[in-house]
Amino acid sequence: NNFSKQQYVLSQSTTARSSSNFNYDLETILKRGMKSSQDEAEARLAEVKAHPKDYVKYGAFWEAAILCCQAFTIYAHRYAMETRRVAETVQSQTRRAELLEIADNCEWVATNPARDFRSALQLQWFVMAFVRLEQMNGASLGNASMDQHLLPYYQQDIASGKLTRAQAKELLECYWLNLSQITLVLTSESSSKLFEAYAHFETVTIGGQTKDGADATNELSYLILESKQGFPTTYPDLAVRVHAGSPKKFLRACRDASTDINDYVPNSIREAFVGHIGYATMIDSIAAVKKVVYDDKSVTMDELIKALDANFEGYEVVQQLLINAPKYGNNDPYADNIGKQIDHFVCEYLAQNPGVHGESFSMRVVPVTFHIPSGKVTGATPSGWYPLFAPGVT
Repeated sequence: NNFSKQQYVLSQSTTARSSSNFNYDLETILKRGMKSSQDEAEARLAEVKAHPKDYVKYGAFWEAAILCCQAFTIYAHRYAMETRRVAETVQSQTRRAELLEIADNCEWVATNPARDFRSALQLQWFVMAFVRLEQMNGASLGNASMDQHLLPYYQQDIASGKLTRAQAKELLECYWLNLSQITLVLTSESSSKLFEAYAHFETVTIGGQTKDGADATNELSYLILESKQGFPTTYPDLAVRVHAGSPKKFLRACRDASTDINDYVPNSIREAFVGHIGYATMIDSIAAVKKVVYDDKSVTMDELIKALDANFEGYEVVQQLLINAPKYGNNDPYADNIGKQIDHFVCEYLAQNPGVHGESFSMRVVPVTFHIPSGKVTGATPSGWYPLFAPGVT
């Protein structure tokens, strides 16, 4: 499929990802390390090989798990080698020492569990970067409750004097920067256009309650808030779980950080939905036709069609009239009521047409940044904006 030739109506993205919206068991990964996971996979594979039916059913999974563990180890070792190479080229002794420490941590977490705060963050970063080799798009990848699974390593290093609070904050900021810089490396021009400006949805959750119902807020919760407040990168999205016993001090800190407060771990839901791309453009287009052609009668339908066919070349006056028509998302009932009618129609249709397993579909308006590439391969619309679609979540 050559994306640059498609007229964008429907698309599917399931072949570009393994699943949607989930958190990794980072606590277990940090405690066990990759070698332990590989050992378990090899033991499970040996068990199912003894029973042909089990091997047919489970063998491929455990073989794939072993392959992934081996690849992860190679991946981490390569970073260690490259970091040592770079260390030999720098003049600053301080920077060289930092790079050698990073290389040592890369070597360690290639197979071993985390041993301190620095290696825990390094191992977590490798996990998040490694899964992106498969998990290309369209899914939230959760960093889970970082203030919980990183807390033992933080407390251990603070108590021993190995780490200061300021150093931990800087390491967190480095981690945020790495998450923000994740970029898909694609081999085809059409794929690159598809993912232009595409969001990548990393999330971090703090606060909430422990498994026994106690308040989970701790010193790392505050430090993560502080590090994000002073380092406002696009990613990760930061969510806070709150409950009746959440400390007022923590809630004030959340307010000061202007953080969205949620009472769940993002990515932990499974969804069945129908999504709109070009949602705002559709509403704007209908509103513009209604206003310019039918209400004001400043442009005839024939003139409008000719202007659209020409992508507004030579019809700039018509384009400006369309741009000045009421637009969705501006608290203007003229346009917003059209959106409500569309929503009502779609929801009624979905209610009458369940999925193959009887599941109900919901309507979702989350075009993210997809309006950019899809708008580029679509002709002019009555909204007046060309060649891009309008953002669908205004």
